[in-house]
Amino acid sequence: MVSALVEYGNMSPEVQFTSQWLFNGEVVLEDSGVWEEDEQGVYWKTLYLQGGIPLPAGTYEYRFYIGGDLVQKATFTIKPASP
Repeated sequence: MVSALVEYGNMSPEVQFTSQWLFNGEVVLEDSGVWEEDEQGVYWKTLYLQGGIPLPAGTYEYRFYIGGDLVQKATFTIKPASP
């Protein structure tokens, strides 16, 4: 399981937002809609597999868009388990 945290401020109500998790360049989880949260705070999105199965090795990226503009991005790699 991994979580992305986005600290935000001065968010306009009802602005369009999109939150995306990518695995090896492919979108695997996306949430979008009209912003209904507070004007400032921390937004988070967690990526996990059912049953507590570890995430597979590969490259992960989180993207957060406001009004269609990419405003936050983070990338990391999970390496294969050592034998």
